[in-house]
Amino acid sequence: MKVIRLSRHAPMPPKWKPNPLTARQYDILEYIRDHLAARKFAPSLREMAEHFGCSYVTIHHHLQALRKKRWLTWDAYEFRSWRLTKPLPKRRQQT
Repeated sequence: MKVIRLSRHAPMPPKWKPNPLTARQYDILEYIRDHLAARKFAPSLREMAEHFGCSYVTIHHHLQALRKKRWLTWDAYEFRSWRLTKPLPKRRQQT
C-alpha cells in the first residue's frame, strides 16, 4: 500500500474558502499597512499593543492568525519584518 503524504504547503482544495477577517484583524492589517507607508518599516509588537490597548501577547496571537490565513508574513529572524501578502479588501458595511 502506497502512502501519500501531503506537504504543509500543499494547495488548498478548490472548494476551500478562506476564513473572513475579524474586525480587529482588519484593523491590525490596516495599521501595519499605514505604518509601512508612513515610516517605511513595520511597527513593533509593543507599538501595536499600545495603539490597540491590549497586551503584546494578544497582538502576537492576532498576527499568528493572520499568518495562518495567509494575509501576513514575516521573517522569524528579523525585527519589524511584517509584510502584507495581498492588498486589503474594502471593509464590509455592517447592517
